[in-house]
Amino acid sequence: MSRLTFLFASFISLQTAVAQDYPSFAVVELFTSQGCSSCPRADQYLSDIIDDAESDGKKVIALSFHVDYWNRLGWKDPYSSQANTRRQYAYAQSMKSSNVYTPQMVVNGKVEFVGSNRQKGGASIKNALDNEPSIAVQIEDVKVVDSVIEFNYVIQGIAESTVVNAALVEKGIQTRVGRGENGGRTLNHDNVVRTFKSLPLINNEGKIRLETPQDMKTDQASVVVFLQKEGLREIIAADISTI
Repeated sequence: MSRLTFLFASFISLQTAVAQDYPSFAVVELFTSQGCSSCPRADQYLSDIIDDAESDGKKVIALSFHVDYWNRLGWKDPYSSQANTRRQYAYAQSMKSSNVYTPQMVVNGKVEFVGSNRQKGGASIKNALDNEPSIAVQIEDVKVVDSVIEFNYVIQGIAESTVVNAALVEKGIQTRVGRGENGGRTLNHDNVVRTFKSLPLINNEGKIRLETPQDMKTDQASVVVFLQKEGLREIIAADISTI
């Protein structure tokens, strides 16, 4: 083997080793509503995804975005927002789809399907975990300062045309629904997005502050950060940390 060939092979091996050092991940976004009778099964599936990830030690990061367009049916979902609805519509535009519906899951910003479809969900998550990321992000120094959660993020690798998404999520939420399609039912939700922020990526490290809702239980909360290509496209790195 010539010296040039050896150096080239060593370079390729080094690049591969570096890529493998970054943990694989899957970001699972569920668009749901307490006013949708089809959503509780998807909510339960999301909770199962969270439980499986915790027991397996895999980086599967789940977020529950409650949309507001079912509020007209007589029950206002207290966790719904127009911002969550806009995010779902932006995904439809990015994926060139005319369909906006609940429950809907999106994995790593690349594939969407009915949120209660466990077969499709399992395959999509496995496919995401089988990929080797070329970049990573890590959450550091999470602090609670009055009614604000602060944390730092550090990025390894090169990210271009990317936004930094940050979320404050809460587990163990239970709601007795008084009216609408789920009237009379008690619904359970995990990793409900309580605060969400998107920022342009300027540097490979930074600080993020997220407002804490008054009714949120911080001992059931986590912070999530994920890097996403502009235009709600592929998610290229993600991390989660309890508070």
